[in-house]
Amino acid sequence: MFPGPYTYRCPVCRITVPDLTWSQARRTRDGHREQIHGSPLAKPDGECITRAAGFDQWRVPVIALCLFVALMVLSQFL
Repeated sequence: MFPGPYTYRCPVCRITVPDLTWSQARRTRDGHREQIHGSPLAKPDGECITRAAGFDQWRVPVIALCLFVALMVLSQFL
């Protein structure tokens, strides 16, 4: 899966559990379904596991590489 963190959300119960790994989010979802909704197979409408909003981790090395290349090009003109 993509790097986390992930958020589990059940709009029926109006709960949101942030900052989870993928496996923690799945366990939270399954436990919530069983304890609150009565069955691990019960899927409330709108229930979801999503990646938390924020700076995507893949962008950091790409930006660093772009800055490195730009500095190398600029150093050729100095």
